[in-house]
Amino acid sequence: MLNIVSYATQQQYQLLQQGVLIEPVPIQKKPEIITLKHEPSVDEALRLLSEEYKDFPAAANAPHSKEGVLKGGTPYFNNLLAQKIRELTKENIRPTTLKEYFEALRNGRLTKEELLNTYRDIGFAFYPINAKNILDSKNLMLNMYAAQFARFNFPNVNVEEPFVLYGLMKIRKDPRFEHKLIFDVNEDGLTYADNFSLLAKGDGKFSSEDKGLVKKGFPEEFDENGDFNLWTAKDDARWFYLYGGRNLNARDGNLDNSNASGRVCVTKNFSSGNQGLEKIVA
Repeated sequence: MLNIVSYATQQQYQLLQQGVLIEPVPIQKKPEIITLKHEPSVDEALRLLSEEYKDFPAAANAPHSKEGVLKGGTPYFNNLLAQKIRELTKENIRPTTLKEYFEALRNGRLTKEELLNTYRDIGFAFYPINAKNILDSKNLMLNMYAAQFARFNFPNVNVEEPFVLYGLMKIRKDPRFEHKLIFDVNEDGLTYADNFSLLAKGDGKFSSEDKGLVKKGFPEEFDENGDFNLWTAKDDARWFYLYGGRNLNARDGNLDNSNASGRVCVTKNFSSGNQGLEKIVA
């Protein structure tokens, strides 16, 4: 006797019985956003990272909790933690993308109220090097590396314009760089990079319904009546994150500045590929 649970819908089961469908149609798992909490696999990953990166404040000093929801986060720590959890659990997870956050907001699976008083890491934002301000740069070596990194790994990216790096990065130790850490591409193709043209236009408001957010994951135009604020910089490597329920920040140069309002979010059951992200369940 066939098990209806093996099929996506009751209708498909009935069609199979009638001979209209030849092959069973498996239930498709929907991608979901997970806010990490203290549980055995997460705590074991934290323990291992605290030992391996005890002399690296951008990673070691990131956690600000011992139980319940995991608090804190930096772009280095969040990638290291996601990678370590992947290794321990074999779960196919990676840091949540901006596109997935806004799809969750549009679908009602996530609310702005849930984002209030928290920040959620997306990745890094990079601006072209400004020779006039080069001595004031906090992350000059990282920014120079990122341009070469993008040229080699992401031919779709114009490094003469602002771009963002997100997804899952392979973080490794390197004393030549600020915070003694640097990134490489993830071997499974889960590191993404794209130009973000609005970063070159300064601060402004944009709509959570912006067509660019729907299509590619980044707003394409300012809207004076928009419900989100974009905060930008002129140069250097910056932290890229959501905060406060209605802000997208791409101007923070303090890449190791973790506090208890941080939340570490990952996505599982996603489709692979830079442009292949599916809708999620938050």
